[in-house]
Amino acid sequence: MNKDSHSHGQSSGQSELKVMKQCPSCAKEYEKAGIVVLEDGPDTQLLHLTCDACMNSVLVIIVTSQLGISSVGMLTDLNAEDVTRLRHRQPISQDDVLHFHDVIQNKQKDFIYYLGCKHV
Repeated sequence: MNKDSHSHGQSSGQSELKVMKQCPSCAKEYEKAGIVVLEDGPDTQLLHLTCDACMNSVLVIIVTSQLGISSVGMLTDLNAEDVTRLRHRQPISQDDVLHFHDVIQNKQKDFIYYLGCKHV
């Protein structure tokens, strides 16, 4: 899959986007400016859509095969830059989760204080 980060023009995924032309939250049609092509390969596209009316975002993957075109979309609080940054990071391991649990258990007061702080 080739990375075509943050391009806005016509792409092979643009025509398939007709199946996802409306925001699932408010039903307003997406504007072209709110569509970011994150990855554009010969058979797969990854798109980030932001509705200019309600500002909700959807992450969509479109797959083209001999059987037809499939798309899956999910609401997200990530912006396009977050998706690009996090897309190729290592997944969280079981050891990471256990370590985080230990930190919370051993430093519970510090952790609760940190969660309560307002960070700018």
